Amino acid sequence: MAKRQGVSLAKIVGSGIAGLARGFTLPFGSYYGRRIAAQAAMSLTPTLKVNTPRGELKYPAPSPAAVKHASHLVTREPDTIAWLDEFVKSGDHLWDIGANIGAYALYAALREGVSVTAFEPMPGNQGVLTDALIANGLGERVTALPMGVSDRTGLVTIYLIDTAPGTGLHALGEPVNVRGRFEAAASIVVPVIRGDEAIACFGVKKPSHIKIDVDGHEMKVLVGLTGVLDGVKSLWIETTPDADKSGANAQIDSFLAAHGFRRGALAQLVTGENTLFVKA
Repeated sequence: MAKRQGVSLAKIVGSGIAGLARGFTLPFGSYYGRRIAAQAAMSLTPTLKVNTPRGELKYPAPSPAAVKHASHLVTREPDTIAWLDEFVKSGDHLWDIGANIGAYALYAALREGVSVTAFEPMPGNQGVLTDALIANGLGERVTALPMGVSDRTGLVTIYLIDTAPGTGLHALGEPVNVRGRFEAAASIVVPVIRGDEAIACFGVKKPSHIKIDVDGHEMKVLVGLTGVLDGVKSLWIETTPDADKSGANAQIDSFLAAHGFRRGALAQLVTGENTLFVKA
């Protein structure tokens, strides 16, 4: 069983500074001291300014993981940036399934005429995504839905490998992700929906392109997308070596081949752990 990450330098130093700040608020009494501490915490949350090929993005980052995720937006997955640049054009609608804090959803929406529906069930990630939409004035281009996508619609337990915003590798249904079983830091119940039912229930715009990054939940997502795949031009799916070993990537290939998709290639030779699928 995989264990959660240990204590980092950021946690040690940050916790020490927080302790000093709490000590400073003691003379103000319990009520006002807590309000002062809360205001200080809000004021100390850094807002990152990230330069991208499409312009600057601002990201309120309340955790070390969120800082890392936003800071490395362009360099963390250069293949994803290349796919968005090459395939998602003006007039297209992107579904970002497993959007995390929405780094790629926001980047996509910087292109004029592109709109995005971002699905993210982890509350901490959803909060940062929403704050980032507000900070960048992209709330009309990106719809952030606080739910997962699966093969059924209803409520399911999500097991969090870490509770901090910006973290990933969480798992729906049981504490098993693409790397195997893990020790959950917490679990909560969240809504999930079939992708085809999201259109019927909420009037979500049909996708031209779909990005899937769900750390082992891919097949259930794809089954739930059955009713919308006919109109999709490309799918961008994280297919890690771990999923190769388990046979999950082979299942994805087989399922999508049966629905008229084949593996494609980017014009740029950019390496990464994602696979492009296009209409055969």
